Amino acid sequence: MANNQKDISMRNYLFLTSIFILFSINSVGQNQKQQANYIYNIIKYVAWPESYKTGDFVIGVLGTSKITEELRKLATTKKVFSQKITVVEFKSTQEITKCHVLFITELNSGLIKLAMAKIAGNATLVIGESDGLATMGAGINFLKQDGDLRFQINEISIRKRGLQVDSKLVNLSL
Repeated sequence: MANNQKDISMRNYLFLTSIFILFSINSVGQNQKQQANYIYNIIKYVAWPESYKTGDFVIGVLGTSKITEELRKLATTKKVFSQKITVVEFKSTQEITKCHVLFITELNSGLIKLAMAKIAGNATLVIGESDGLATMGAGINFLKQDGDLRFQINEISIRKRGLQVDSKLVNLSL
């Protein structure tokens, strides 16, 4: 009888653990999807120089992340202004090339200074998802606040990159 109760307890434990893991994975996936949608909508409130308004609209992602997949899904049905969206994943800072947006994943947030040096002189909107990146030069930084995805804006950094941000977007930020 005691072994049977141990088996039931172990099965219950394994069941609850697997539900927790599935919920966590789904939660992370939902967060990436939400971030991708935020990025797409944020882009609408940023003005790039004329030289950036032709060709593909390039969104770069520094590091491997589910957000790349979510951005690619968006790119199949959406455009930025009249430009086709292309999503490029950079595995290292050395691979970074000219792009309109550079998203720095949380795992690569320590590389922000190297990434910023790599895109020096480019009109690139840098977006991060790690506490403190807005003060380190990212133009936009995602944060979780009370369970909700929110964002900070560093207007000075955005202007230094030759971009203009609409005041409506600034009013929506933290």
